[in-house]
Amino acid sequence: MKRFVGILLSGLLLVQPGLALTPAPAPPEPDAQRSEVSDELGAFVRQALDKGLLDPVGTARDREAAAREAAESAAIEPPRPAAAKPPVTSGPIDCSQPYPLDFAE
Repeated sequence: MKRFVGILLSGLLLVQPGLALTPAPAPPEPDAQRSEVSDELGAFVRQALDKGLLDPVGTARDREAAAREAAESAAIEPPRPAAAKPPVTSGPIDCSQPYPLDFAE
């Protein structure tokens, strides 16, 4: 049993220098990650355009739909009057009575 414990302890002592000798893997460069993500996003958008899920920006259909929506929203919503500011009351404060919203009791 003592022999087994001695082997384990010596193994632990020798493992640490062995792990220190192996170089850590270099992290990928940020520019490479950005270009990879950009390429994946571009491929995703192209697939969505091909399947008809997305429409290119600035198409005639988009402009017509935007104009139609603007006309409908202008016809539905009446113009709103400017909001009036609530009056500011600056009077004496009565501190002799308890505050009605104080629930600490």
